[in-house]
Amino acid sequence: MDEKQEDKQVYARITQLLQAARYAEAERLCDLTLKTAAAASHLPWFYLGAARQFQGKLDKALEAFQKAHAIAPNDIEVINACASCFDQLKRHQQAYDTMLKAYQL
Repeated sequence: MDEKQEDKQVYARITQLLQAARYAEAERLCDLTLKTAAAASHLPWFYLGAARQFQGKLDKALEAFQKAHAIAPNDIEVINACASCFDQLKRHQQAYDTMLKAYQL
């Protein structure tokens, strides 16, 4: 099995864990993926942010989403996730500014 196929399987497993509300497990798998993979993809960071956001770890979630954004600056889902975190952190102006950037893409 090639590396891309393995990555797809890992991301599918992370998605399953998130859908099953097994956020801590998803977070651990994301951490492991980031330690063992080249991290050229934004997806491990995006999924890590989601797992943390669902657990209420908003500052850590935003940090992960911002790393995903640095890799994939035009990904609408990543931008939306950043804005959502800003909003939950009561940083409403930053949430608005982030969404405005998405509309300009």
